[in-house]
Amino acid sequence: MWVEITGYKYPYRVNEHAVIQKQKETGEWVEISQWVSGHIVVVNLRTTDGKQKRITVSTIMDKAF
Repeated sequence: MWVEITGYKYPYRVNEHAVIQKQKETGEWVEISQWVSGHIVVVNLRTTDGKQKRITVSTIMDKAF
């Protein structure tokens, strides 16, 4: 099951396995890279003003599920 991640420039979505995807202009969904920063897993998402925002995957999962 995919859940939309709202409030960002591009369409993003997350599933119950913490896979985060971005929708390309072609309509294709591609997986976003995740990495460990300290002891947490993070991703960069584009805000509505075009800036990158580093956000923890746990925060995304908490809001989505």
